Amino acid sequence: MHGVSDGQKDVLQEMEELQSARGSDVNGLIKLLMDIADGTRDPTRLPVELSHRVDDDHQIWQFTKGRLRLLWFYHELRLIVCTSVFMKNNRKTPPKEISAAIARKRRYEDAASVGLLEVIEDEDR
Repeated sequence: MHGVSDGQKDVLQEMEELQSARGSDVNGLIKLLMDIADGTRDPTRLPVELSHRVDDDHQIWQFTKGRLRLLWFYHELRLIVCTSVFMKNNRKTPPKEISAAIARKRRYEDAASVGLLEVIEDEDR
């Protein structure tokens, strides 16, 4: 699914905006996602420095590259749904970022449960 319904930018837009300031970190996250997509790497078996759960109750995970963090969750244990990317400034993931990821996961699951998800192929990406 490309885009979000909560008025927020999608992850790809956020990463494009971070490209000029954190280019190598953005490229590292993209490479990691590509390795996961092609089955080269299992996100739950990555070293904790690259991926770990930031909320056990809601199963929110975080990919890490440099100061960039990409929050995500599983849909049906096979599809990774990315909720947001941000620059982390201190040791703990900000609670507001985790709360936003949980809210987006709930909206995603609600939409999926009633058949409102639509996959849009974006030829430019």
